[in-house]
Amino acid sequence: MKIKSLQFLLICSVFIAACTKKQVAVSGKIIGAEGATIRLQNLGKTDAKVDSTVIGPDGSFSIIASQGLVMDFYRLSLDDEHAILLITDSTEAPEIQADFNDW
Repeated sequence: MKIKSLQFLLICSVFIAACTKKQVAVSGKIIGAEGATIRLQNLGKTDAKVDSTVIGPDGSFSIIASQGLVMDFYRLSLDDEHAILLITDSTEAPEIQADFNDW
């Protein structure tokens, strides 16, 4: 009986671990945008928090979505003219390489 209970608990913990949201980052490097603020917004949710970070001196950035990446539409933007649309899910970790002056 103890073995069956342990097997049941093991199976339950595997399912719970599989359902947990992973912290996936959207990262990359944007040449010419050093020091600018980059924002990640979930377009599929009206109450979604906008996550942001400052681009480093070498142009690199990394944003971890506070609500986790789920299959949905996201907007990654520096301003209104410098934005891209991402369609992603929790299994992907998008990496962006761009030049601010040649967007």
